[in-house]
Amino acid sequence: MWIDLLPIALLGGLLGLDVVSFPQAMISRPLVAATIAGWLIGDSATGLLVGAALELIALDTLPFGASRYPEWGSAAVVGGAIFATHPSHPAGAMEMAMIASLATAWVGSWTMVKLRERNAYWAAQRRAALLGKSSTG
Repeated sequence: MWIDLLPIALLGGLLGLDVVSFPQAMISRPLVAATIAGWLIGDSATGLLVGAALELIALDTLPFGASRYPEWGSAAVVGGAIFATHPSHPAGAMEMAMIASLATAWVGSWTMVKLRERNAYWAAQRRAALLGKSSTG
């Protein structure tokens, strides 16, 4: 069971990097990410369905400058994987996948802000140490 989650977890991590680091090739868009997650589970069409719904929501956010926006890539992996694991599509499965995706996107946004705040704090400490001053934190 846990070994089956490894490809999904690695995909989520890779797509998290696509947003902020390398390669920034737009593979972290929900349409692509959820489809790949569904394919890894064994049902790419189901992943595509979740990805299309999430993409419509994600089109409202513009990730440029200092704006805070949801982490759609990893969230789409979560939604695509959850919905693809239910091939019979029971009532509420799509809704649960969307709720899990939106929650993951929000948590991803919050953690990205906290990570950047922590990095700025550490950079200020190192800069002060290099200049021979004490850090005021």
